[in-house]
Amino acid sequence: FKERVQTLEREKREIETLIADIERKKRERFLSTMEAVSAELDRRFKQLFGGGEAKLSLEDPEDLSSGLLIRARPPGKEPKLLDALSGGEKTLVAIAFILALSAGRPVYLFDEVDAALDKPNSERLAGLLREIAREGQVIVISHNEELIRHADRVYGVTMRGGSSHVLAVELVGNAR
Repeated sequence: FKERVQTLEREKREIETLIADIERKKRERFLSTMEAVSAELDRRFKQLFGGGEAKLSLEDPEDLSSGLLIRARPPGKEPKLLDALSGGEKTLVAIAFILALSAGRPVYLFDEVDAALDKPNSERLAGLLREIAREGQVIVISHNEELIRHADRVYGVTMRGGSSHVLAVELVGNAR
């Protein structure tokens, strides 16, 4: 009986050591991934805002499940949490975050992400999307003239005689 208890205690310590090792590796991998996404977020943020900075952090740095915070400082402004930004600023930060998470993926699909943007912000977004399109495929559903003006191709859907028809236009001499 004594040998069985010693064996169980040894196995318990081995399991606890294994669990601690897995937790350490999980924490390291999560934090390194968060750091890489944060760096990409900051890069995309600067492209969309023409400067400033953005970064990710944990609500509680000791607890991986505490929640993720996005702090952003548009040019000439104080740093703020995402909730304190204007609608257009939130939209641009969200786009930068999506692009940061998707870095290296070949296809991007955006559905009216530009709806809350004014002309200068739409122009910056169009430039960024054009840059991303060199590395992959970008599909944008939009009514925004600025984004459409920067597109290679535009597709429209019309109703004729009770049925939908797709119109495709290859744009020549667009604003690249």
